[in-house]
Amino acid sequence: MNTINLEKMWESVIAETHKIKPNKNNLLEREKLFTLQILLGQYELAKYKKDTKFVKFYTDVLENYKK
Repeated sequence: MNTINLEKMWESVIAETHKIKPNKNNLLEREKLFTLQILLGQYELAKYKKDTKFVKFYTDVLENYKK
């Protein structure tokens, strides 16, 4: 099972979030960033609770999301 570099992912999400100015034209992009934030948070929670089933699930989801 691969591990996710949380620091690097959070840094990229935060940087992207700060680049985007909220307006109607980029709503989809902002929704994608919000979804990624939720996925990262759920991954951290699963890792904290040592729930291997969900850690693997969120690892797979985040790796596919990066592609």
